[in-house]
Amino acid sequence: MPSLDFKSKLAGKSVLLTGATGAVGSAVAKKLLKCQVRKLCLFVRDKDNLDPKISELMNDSTYNDVLFVEQIDLREPQRIEQKFSNAMIRCFGGKIDTLILCHGVVVEKGLITCTIPAFDQTMLVNVRSMMHLVSLAVPFLKV
Repeated sequence: MPSLDFKSKLAGKSVLLTGATGAVGSAVAKKLLKCQVRKLCLFVRDKDNLDPKISELMNDSTYNDVLFVEQIDLREPQRIEQKFSNAMIRCFGGKIDTLILCHGVVVEKGLITCTIPAFDQTMLVNVRSMMHLVSLAVPFLKV
């Protein structure tokens, strides 16, 4: 079985990544930077929770035109379109190659004790925001 060659596939590409403060998203972000992407915009809920290596790179002038971080709470649907538009203008100039969605939340209560508001918040982040971001990104994805 052939191995996946991420570096050659992603080098020079523009990528929007969500969930970069989580374990999976953070690992993906670091991998993308090693692959020498052209532009990487990270959508994060809290910039203070970024992996120290990514925070360090944000202050490295080598990455000034490569790495961008947008703080966004995906539980606020009315802000998603605005933040996405800002990223398209500020980071990508109107076209992206790849959208990677790594964000998500877990309800800490079991199904029986989960409240409707907690369930609604989970669905906002794990389902609605993903659909919203995909629908916004499709017209800007390079074909």
